[in-house]
Amino acid sequence: MYKMIFSDLDETLLFNHHVSKVNCESIKKARKSGIKFVPTTGRPINMIQEILKEIGTYNCPGEYSIGYNGGMVVENENNRILHFVELSHDDAEIIFYESIKRNLCTFVFTIDCCYIYNPTEYEVRRKIAQKAPFKLMSDTDFSIFKNDTLGKIMISSEAPLRLRKFQKDAEQFLTKNTSISPSAGGRYLECTASGVTKGSGLLWLTDFLKISPMEVIAIGDNYNDESMILEAGLGACVSSAVPQLKTISDYICEKDYKTDAVAEVIEKFISVGGTISS
Repeated sequence: MYKMIFSDLDETLLFNHHVSKVNCESIKKARKSGIKFVPTTGRPINMIQEILKEIGTYNCPGEYSIGYNGGMVVENENNRILHFVELSHDDAEIIFYESIKRNLCTFVFTIDCCYIYNPTEYEVRRKIAQKAPFKLMSDTDFSIFKNDTLGKIMISSEAPLRLRKFQKDAEQFLTKNTSISPSAGGRYLECTASGVTKGSGLLWLTDFLKISPMEVIAIGDNYNDESMILEAGLGACVSSAVPQLKTISDYICEKDYKTDAVAEVIEKFISVGGTISS
């Protein structure tokens, strides 16, 4: 019997930065059946509040969200932080300067805000559409973050080969305390504390709630979703998922994020009447 659904956001649940009416209705049905729906994203929690409103879990006790690719777990009521794994300042500083000297678009995420260096027009539009708190930065003195709690550094480029090279180069300057993984089809590199994955966030929350990972469904589309797909009792991916994810998923949707793949999973594995199928 499934008790929870962990869902990636971008290119899984969301289309044009919003949850479709069809997906919202299916999530509502699942929640009425007693199933918890947990958004699981690389974003900080303060960047998904509008999404929580759309799915009906905003500021709700007993409802949960996972941010920073598993590095933060919160109860939605008052965004109460239950679990947080901070990126070390020393490693963050190294990554930051290595990215800046390559003239890559670089994001520094604190708990409260996103700071963007070498911004591209696309990324600025994206942050505005996400209603994300962000600041455009020109001064590259990283010491301004010395008193901040860091969630992650994210790097983007319209040339995926540049990001692949950066990831390979990072093997030479990163310590074992930090890991880098691609996301969004290779458009981004996510730099977090070592061991932080969506799978680790899933395991932390299921342990906290005394639920077996075999009792949960995980839905995703990209490389950073792999760990939660593997940890869940049922791992599902959208039809537009990267090939690697399809090879490890228990179920491959006929639909993609544009055509309500999350609703497809809910309707297939959780019946409308509330009887749970597994």
